[in-house]
Amino acid sequence: MLQLLERLDLEDAVSPQRALPSLILLNGRLDALAAGEAAALLGIRSSGVESAGLATMARGMDTLPQGLATALGGHAGLHLRSQARRLTRGTARWIVDLDHGPLEADAVILAVPPVAAAALLESLAPDAATVIGGLPARSSLTVSLAYPRDAVAHPLDATGFVVPPGTPAPGGLAACTFASAKFADRSPPRGALLRVFFRPDPADLDEGTDDEWGARAHAVLASILGLGMRPIRTWVSRWPRALPDHGPEYAAAVSRCEDLLHVLPGLVLAGSAFHGPGVEGAVRSGAIVAERLRS
Repeated sequence: MLQLLERLDLEDAVSPQRALPSLILLNGRLDALAAGEAAALLGIRSSGVESAGLATMARGMDTLPQGLATALGGHAGLHLRSQARRLTRGTARWIVDLDHGPLEADAVILAVPPVAAAALLESLAPDAATVIGGLPARSSLTVSLAYPRDAVAHPLDATGFVVPPGTPAPGGLAACTFASAKFADRSPPRGALLRVFFRPDPADLDEGTDDEWGARAHAVLASILGLGMRPIRTWVSRWPRALPDHGPEYAAAVSRCEDLLHVLPGLVLAGSAFHGPGVEGAVRSGAIVAERLRS
């Protein structure tokens, strides 16, 4: 990740996590965690950019893909917001059917979620598609809530809190980040931004409107953090089967799938869904795959 940021001249655009403790919710009360325990409970790794914890881009994570697009410049054709509908093998090249028409390519890197990869591979490599489609992954739904700072009784002197896996939690709550405390410039000076993470079953992900999920998140936090009013703004994001359950069995399944894809020249898998969690996993995977295709 550091190497990529240096190549894009974005080292100064990184915002490190503030040196704050993390909390755990047990029996309705918040207690402090030791350094690194929150990440372990959530199954994530701390970023190599900042050894004290996670890091983000100061102006939002879209700074990274925008930086990549700028660096590519005239060396690549970018087709943004254009879904790949179908993938076929021509006489000597690949054909990707996009929303706006077909695109020919010497090689294809599938850096998409497993469900999308399985759909594209179904007619080309049905056995590989079955393996990919069966990779275990959890769904996530996040609700960001904005409040006036004086409407939150809790001092927000932490990065947030986690709920231990397997522990009953109100409303399916998994964690809450005190975003305005964890990173700089995430809210106005007299504001507070909280981000609530739910882990719904895939079938329940589309249940309820954004307003209903916002009300649920507020109700869950009200008694924990002492909220004196409803949020002034709410944002809801739904991520179906977006969190891979990385582990030995998962890695073995990905390896088996890649073996099945060897019969299709110039078609490879990349991204954090296959080769390691988080942005760092995606960057590392992309670099390795690109080098393999160049050799």
